[in-house]
Amino acid sequence: MNGWVAMNDLHRPWQNDRHNGTVAYPSEPLTQQRLADAIEITELIAAVHNMEASSQKLHLGGVWSPGLLH
Repeated sequence: MNGWVAMNDLHRPWQNDRHNGTVAYPSEPLTQQRLADAIEITELIAAVHNMEASSQKLHLGGVWSPGLLH
């Protein structure tokens, strides 16, 4: 989840079900190193998305682009 999903505790099998593979729950707790690696890759992904949105001159970074949300 990227943090944009409101009310993620609702049962929506197409999006957040433990039993159909849409959500992966790790069997082991995160270590400090794995957490640091996860933060680093998400920072990189955010930078790439922001650069692409800027280069394409997307209004508001493309988040509220027509057709994205109804």
